[in-house]
Amino acid sequence: MPERYGPYTTCYNRFRRWTKAGIWDRIMGAVTAAHDGDIQMIDGTSVRVSHSAATIKKPPGSTYGSKPRRLTTKIHAVTDATGLLIRLAVTASETHDAVPARELLSGL
Repeated sequence: MPERYGPYTTCYNRFRRWTKAGIWDRIMGAVTAAHDGDIQMIDGTSVRVSHSAATIKKPPGSTYGSKPRRLTTKIHAVTDATGLLIRLAVTASETHDAVPARELLSGL
């Protein structure tokens, strides 16, 4: 965290209080209303591959566990304002989030 925001615990505690108070929901509601519900969001997350999946023989071109100690893959999702899935991409764990973002967001 940048120093100007104070200790990370202060930021975390504020985030949790705002979450419990519904402030983030109100912010997202205001953003959605300002765009007549026509808004898309993109996020990526890493998913660890199970040990059994990491030890089986992989098909050619598979990205699961393709490098030593890299037993994760990334899931990138684009949703609408209500959280409904619009597009999905799966990449190798070391792929930067910006790589699939261009294709996922094109034409929306």
